Amino acid sequence: ASEATKNQTRSHTFDLAPAISSKEVRFVNSWCVDNEKKQIDNCTTYNDLRQDLLARYARKDPLLQEKIREYRRQTLSIAGLSPEEVDDVDEWKIVGLTERKLRRIWLNIDDSVKACDGFRQQKVVCITVNVEETASPEEQLLMHSSLDALVGIHGAQLTQGIFLPRQGYILELLPWIPHWSWGEWVASTSAPTPVGVMFHNTDL
Repeated sequence: ASEATKNQTRSHTFDLAPAISSKEVRFVNSWCVDNEKKQIDNCTTYNDLRQDLLARYARKDPLLQEKIREYRRQTLSIAGLSPEEVDDVDEWKIVGLTERKLRRIWLNIDDSVKACDGFRQQKVVCITVNVEETASPEEQLLMHSSLDALVGIHGAQLTQGIFLPRQGYILELLPWIPHWSWGEWVASTSAPTPVGVMFHNTDL
């Protein structure tokens, strides 16, 4: 492939992988973080990716916004709200708590969802979202596009936040990692996590 083709492909690919050598492990992301783990403030790579993806899906499916609204309505209904309570789906805020079955399990996720029920009067509903249980890529798109916020334990599932609506929120929960282990950056506030790099300078 030509160099131009390679660059075009790369511009639409997530690049969060670390560089690993036999002597050391160091986090390198040449797009938005320099070699000293300092965030490059004017980096817009992932925002460009986000806007491009959203525009492509919108062109592909002119009814996408209607499908998202209907998905929100179904989500609120499954959460136990009556049609009378959901006269306008845009009045409600839907918070998705990411669920996984194998790695990085959120042990008390059901308790967290139940605790969120106390905010129903403020028109806030919490649900669990699990991409492992979706039937198609389109369902994953609708699921995340229907959310107002995404909360999850650090992991690849938070990359789906790229499909959140404008001004959506992403909250990353970081596990404790010993300083000598891979991933020790989760215990530091001096540098962004890979998810923080991704959504820096986006409209999220």
